[in-house]
Amino acid sequence: MKPKKETPNKLNTIISVLVLSALIGMIIYSLFEREQLANNNCLTTGIVTQCKFLPRSGGRIGVRYHYTVNSKVFNGSSTRIGLNQNDCDSLIIGKNFPVLYNPDNNCLSALLLTPGDFKTYTYKFPDSLKWILKYIKE
Repeated sequence: MKPKKETPNKLNTIISVLVLSALIGMIIYSLFEREQLANNNCLTTGIVTQCKFLPRSGGRIGVRYHYTVNSKVFNGSSTRIGLNQNDCDSLIIGKNFPVLYNPDNNCLSALLLTPGDFKTYTYKFPDSLKWILKYIKE
């Protein structure tokens, strides 16, 4: 007896369910990490090292940064909307900004640039960063 061949429609359905499940899993994991960071965090200073336009992300800019915890350097990344590539390159690269990290998992971090970032983690937006509001839209 020959095994039945999968029909293209059934195979497409299986692939769609797997892709959708993976996407939902990534979203849940991202929310879990954000919650972990919100509940257990420390502040340090990080340096922005790169800004890169992400063409398939609706005009977002990818921002890379590094920060040091206990003499060990960690890298982080963030995506930003409302910031243009030229401003990011000329005004943000090489500058120090607050970075929130989880002391139990030092790789888990968030770059704090805007009042919204600070509000998300219940910190007060510092006067020293008000200059950035001219260049970044929330």
